[in-house]
Amino acid sequence: LTLALKTLNKEPRYARQYSYYRLQAWSCFDIDGEASSFWAFCDHGKGPGDWSPYLAASGSFTPYFLDPTSVTPSKAIEAIRAGAQDFEYLLLLKQAVAVLRLNKANPMRLADGQRLLDAAYQRVIDAPQAKVMEWAVAKPRTAADEVRAEIGSWLEQAEPAAAR
Repeated sequence: LTLALKTLNKEPRYARQYSYYRLQAWSCFDIDGEASSFWAFCDHGKGPGDWSPYLAASGSFTPYFLDPTSVTPSKAIEAIRAGAQDFEYLLLLKQAVAVLRLNKANPMRLADGQRLLDAAYQRVIDAPQAKVMEWAVAKPRTAADEVRAEIGSWLEQAEPAAAR
């Protein structure tokens, strides 16, 4: 059985890419999910194309700019990619901590890794305005980058057996 998250709650054009797209991967990790998806990658709302999503007859759900001759990535797909990379960093940290625990190796390093793992999600989700989806609300978008960088630093210092 695979646990997955799927976002359906609002039209993405009204949402912050950071909260709507990137942080879904963090929520997925927090509930031990294995997959994350979004409504559609080609539904541009029956309009002339996603280069003009506000002209669409209905909501545009694609994270791409679509027209009859091209597909162009948007900030939304960049946020999805960043979220997937965040998820991988979190997973690598979880696995490295598990290996350290299993091998009963380096208790101080294990404690540091476990503290980082335990706090990572809350630090990102509890950052000011992180849960607010609306684009009109100003919010810092650096918490996920900062935590991912800390995880990367911790992993770079990992013992060879724990890094695998």
